[in-house]
Amino acid sequence: MACRHAGRARRRALRDLTAAGAAGAAPFPPP
Repeated sequence: MACRHAGRARRRALRDLTAAGAAGAAPFPPP
């Protein structure tokens, strides 16, 4: 059962999406 793996992947994806959104909203480009 990949419940653990799915949760980890989902959390990572969410973090990446949030970071991308913040970087896109920021007036300056990401480092």
